[in-house]
Amino acid sequence: MFHNLFTEEKVEMEHLHATANLLLEKPPSELAILSKNETALIRKIRLQTDSLNLNNLTRTNAYLHFFIRHPEIHWSLLAHIVSRNGGYHMTDLKGGLIKHLLSTKKKEAFFHFLERANALIFYDAYPQLLLYEETKRQQKSLFHLLPAFHASSFMYMMWNEFLSTKNASLLTTSLIVNEQHYIEQRLMHLPFVKKHVLNTWQFTLQEWGRMTYVLLPLQKDQHIRIVGQAIDSFSDLTKRIEYGKHLYHSLFHPSILKGACQFIANYPHTASRSDYSEQFFSPHPHSRKVQSPFLHHAWPNIRHSFYDLSDWFTSPDMLSLLEPYPPSEPIDITDEYYKKMTAFSLLSHH
Repeated sequence: MFHNLFTEEKVEMEHLHATANLLLEKPPSELAILSKNETALIRKIRLQTDSLNLNNLTRTNAYLHFFIRHPEIHWSLLAHIVSRNGGYHMTDLKGGLIKHLLSTKKKEAFFHFLERANALIFYDAYPQLLLYEETKRQQKSLFHLLPAFHASSFMYMMWNEFLSTKNASLLTTSLIVNEQHYIEQRLMHLPFVKKHVLNTWQFTLQEWGRMTYVLLPLQKDQHIRIVGQAIDSFSDLTKRIEYGKHLYHSLFHPSILKGACQFIANYPHTASRSDYSEQFFSPHPHSRKVQSPFLHHAWPNIRHSFYDLSDWFTSPDMLSLLEPYPPSEPIDITDEYYKKMTAFSLLSHH
């Protein structure tokens, strides 16, 4: 049954191409006249999104609570996992793994990069999730309101496709493609980001050494094992999309999902790596373990403004990015991960 999740997309491509061509000729526009209820709903969703877009902890928990309410939206659980990892990378900057490799200025630049990516994705995606929730509650599509949140016309098409087909994997892949394009356009090409993050030797060192991981901890019989992958070429849009597909495939694999959900339920997100390894990491500065602080001890909350309202979806050729990830068995990387972290910890202290 699992593999069937990833075999229906090709059937729908011809239909999606036709829909995309129509959308690109005449994009959905924000209605000039909205009902009082629609206006109130838009305001409510904006306020909810703004209040939860406070920091990595609030975003990560919002994705999880949404998945608990609507488990058919696989992307919200995937977003929870990815956002957990974003939090770990934020606190690493003040912890024992890489803090000695970076100046204060560089730490702040790396943090603002990670925080901005986390906030941008939430700003774009969470209103879409809340619109789906209200669509489900009212039992009628409300996705004609997506332009009020400046969502891509691509997601207008894909949410309506999901209402029709209930294809959870296609919707998840669509959201992966959408969010990576969203930050590509608004973050990855900024001169500040290129100069102070992506083109720095510290960033290159981590990628070259494959020290940057996206981790998927699992709880099995009171033990925590780790599935995941080392990340390189993070500045490559297509690679980031492929990483997202791979992580989704791993997370919802029948041998993984139960253990992942048990870990998530039993270990609330603090952004300290001690969440998944109290043996190796500690949030306390004077421990003999590798320091990995709680987020609220490491960084302040940042207020963001969101000013780029353009749409990345400009060609039906972009639909080729919806190709599903080839089925493969998730790989346990627990031993490999801890060996590399031990070596990196020793390196960072010399």
